Amino acid sequence: MSDALPLVGAGAVPWLSVEQIREVDRIMVDELGISLVRMMENAGRNLAEVARHLLGGDSSGRSIVVLAGPGGNGGGGLVAARHLAVAGAQVGIALDATVGGLAPVPAEQLEIARRLRIPIHERPDRLGEPELVLDALLGYSQRGEPHGAAAELIRWSGGRRVLALDAPPGLELASGELRRPHIAAEATMTLAAPKTALRGDGARGAVGRLFLADISVPELVYTQLGLSWRTPFACGPIVELDTCIRRRVGCTSSVPKGTKHLKRLAVLAVPLLLLVFALAVPRHAPAAVRSTVLRGTVGPGFTITLKTAEGKLVKQLKPGTYSIRIRDLSPIHNFHLFGPGVNKKTSVQNTGGVTWTVRLGRGLYRYRCDPHRTIMHGSFSVA
Repeated sequence: MSDALPLVGAGAVPWLSVEQIREVDRIMVDELGISLVRMMENAGRNLAEVARHLLGGDSSGRSIVVLAGPGGNGGGGLVAARHLAVAGAQVGIALDATVGGLAPVPAEQLEIARRLRIPIHERPDRLGEPELVLDALLGYSQRGEPHGAAAELIRWSGGRRVLALDAPPGLELASGELRRPHIAAEATMTLAAPKTALRGDGARGAVGRLFLADISVPELVYTQLGLSWRTPFACGPIVELDTCIRRRVGCTSSVPKGTKHLKRLAVLAVPLLLLVFALAVPRHAPAAVRSTVLRGTVGPGFTITLKTAEGKLVKQLKPGTYSIRIRDLSPIHNFHLFGPGVNKKTSVQNTGGVTWTVRLGRGLYRYRCDPHRTIMHGSFSVA
C-alpha cells in the first residue's frame, strides 16, 4: 500500500445524491441479502488500508485514534480500529455516544474492540497526539451543525492529520453546506460511489484527497437506479478520484482545437532560432547569471516540502540567488518561507503556482503552513 493507488477520473463513475445512496443501501439489504455487517466489514477493512497508505505503507507501532459515532459510520471506524490494532498499530477509540447509545451492529463491533483490549477514551484530553485520526463520527445522513460530544471531538481534531470515512463531519451531503464546527480532512474515503456534495463548493475546505472504496455493490444495483456503471475496482478495492479540485490546480491540461499545426511549426522553428542566436551572439559574451531552482510543495494532504530540482529534500544551501517555484495544492494550507531577509508566503484560500526569486544569506531559514504550523514545517541552513 505504500505505492500510489490507482487514479480514476472523476467522470468515470456516477456521483450519487443522498437519496440514491439510501436506495443503494436498501437494495443491498432487502433485495440482495447483503447485510449491513458485511458492508461494514468491507468499509472498515478498506479504511484501515487507506490509513496504512497515508502512513507510508506500514502501520506497525504508529499512533492512531478512531473517532466513532453511534451509527453505521462509527461501526466502520471500529472495524478499522480492529484491523489496525491486529496489524500492530497503537490504536485508541473515542466514542461520540455512551455504550447504550450505539446501534446494535456498531455495539457488536465495540464489544469486539473491548475484547481485544483496544483503549476506549471518554474525553478528548486523554487521546494524546496521534499520528493519524480516523473520523467515523457522522455518515451521509448528517444534518445541521454538529453538537455535543461530536462537536467536541471535531474541535479536538483541528490541526491533526485526519482521514474521514464517507464524508467529513460538518459537510451536509444533502445540501452541500459546510457547517461549523467541521473537520478539514487530509483525505476522505467514500464508499461504493462518490456523493455529489463531495465535489461541491463546500467540500473544498473539508474533503482533501478523495478515495473511493468498494463494499461489494454489484452493477445491477446501479442499473436498477437507471445509472450507467462500469466498475473502477478492476485493479483493487480502493482507487483515488481525480476530482475537479485537483484539476483546478493544473494536474491536467488540454490543447485548444486547431493548434496542433502551430505546435509542429514551433518544433521546426526552434532549432533554426537557436542557430541564428548562436551566430548573432559574440563568442566573448559572458554567460547569463542563472539562479538555482528549488521546488516547494504544500498539500494536497498535510505535507509541505522544499526540494532541489533533482527531487532531494533541501537541508543545506550555499549563499546566493534562488528561484523557488511553489505549488500550493490545497485551499486549507499555505507555504510560508521566512529567514534572514526573506518573508514570502502564499494565501491560505488560493491554490496554484508562484515563483519567488530570493537572495539567501547565511543563517537558518524555515518554511511552514501557517494554519497547521505545529505539524507542517521544515527548515534548512545557508552557510
